[in-house]
Amino acid sequence: MRGLAVAVALAGCGNFTAEGDHHRYVVSKIEFPMTDAEAMTFGRDVDGNGSIDNLFARPAIALAQHDILIESGNDLALANATLLVLADLRARDLTTAAAASFEMFLGENPTPTPCTSATSCGHHLLGTGEFETRFELEHASALLGTIRDGTFSSVTGELNLEISATQERVVGGLPIPLIAARVELTNIADDAIDGVITGAIARAKAIDIGSDLADDIRHADFDCDVSGTPPECGCTTELGVILMREFDLDRNCLLLSEEVTPVVEAFAPLGTADVSIDGVAAASFGVGFHAVPATFTPD
Repeated sequence: MRGLAVAVALAGCGNFTAEGDHHRYVVSKIEFPMTDAEAMTFGRDVDGNGSIDNLFARPAIALAQHDILIESGNDLALANATLLVLADLRARDLTTAAAASFEMFLGENPTPTPCTSATSCGHHLLGTGEFETRFELEHASALLGTIRDGTFSSVTGELNLEISATQERVVGGLPIPLIAARVELTNIADDAIDGVITGAIARAKAIDIGSDLADDIRHADFDCDVSGTPPECGCTTELGVILMREFDLDRNCLLLSEEVTPVVEAFAPLGTADVSIDGVAAASFGVGFHAVPATFTPD
């Protein structure tokens, strides 16, 4: 009801625009739901029917049962800067603000260098990082909202987040175009913010995203040696080791398409569409995130 109250209040404000200073951050952690309880924690009532929605949690929970943690792959992508997501909170005050906004950007060229060795990464995520903006996320117009008692609540709108299931991508992640998106921020301070991003992904796009994420995961076997010794198979990544141990049924250090069927099937729920947004069949989505201070100037 609080989100509805905010929406009604803002709707009555006419030409509502955010005011105040820009507080800028880089996302250092994206929290994916790995249990039913976390699905509820990061989910919200996306379609207004009175129940919590978070269909995106189902693939993440299913894969976690095989020790495949999407969150771990995303952590690596953030740490080595193949995935850089920047955030801008504009408000007159971080405790109470009647006219605030939240916006996200993609980043590139981080300073300091993210990795100083193969086992020492994430140096750009310590609160002193400087970045260039690669381009604004599609549909990235600022989400308007208010801050009350140190909590920011936005009205619904369109927002794009990027995520990655592995660290294999050279740059960027998979775009998640959200409709009926809403952002809630807590523990707001200049030195950090915590938040939840919710919304829905149009069914056709959700199917494509599920397929792309499944491909990213199963192609991690490229880090393994077909002439290696099962079940480790000389894999150079933890994900590769897990895939071989879980799915290389004939122990030949090569994953066949039928062997990774459980990975593909884990994403099947995204095609079922559990909500309807303005007549658009969609899959609901919800994740948490943490961000630390950053310096950047949007283009």
